[in-house]
Amino acid sequence: MDTLQTFQKIETAAKANTAKLRVIETMAVGEAIRQGDLYIERVAKLPPMKTLIKAKTHQLAIGTTQGSRHIVDANSQVEIFNLVKNENPLAGPLVSAKESWLLTHPQHGHFRIPAGFYRTAYQRDYARERAEEIRRVND
Repeated sequence: MDTLQTFQKIETAAKANTAKLRVIETMAVGEAIRQGDLYIERVAKLPPMKTLIKAKTHQLAIGTTQGSRHIVDANSQVEIFNLVKNENPLAGPLVSAKESWLLTHPQHGHFRIPAGFYRTAYQRDYARERAEEIRRVND
């Protein structure tokens, strides 16, 4: 299978994906899930609080397009933090959840994720014209 066929298979699968709920019963530290261009990894703990600032939004991907609508349900007992000093354009917010929480997205489906600590990261854009620059994919 060549690269074009691989991308076509991925695109077809993405179009077939509906906004159904996927429930993750357990997630061990180091395990990760993917929701479109957003990766959510379970971590043992968050960095020290002095290095974090509480986020003002429940949106895990910055942007206004439909692809950036990775939203933590406001009814969940979740705190979202950003690093005070974040020099990595692929590093996203950190999540502290006292109970299972709902992460929604209109195209990539919804996830019910177990309580715990999580870090998020964005998929890297490897487009040839931007290959030298580290930047996230604009979904």
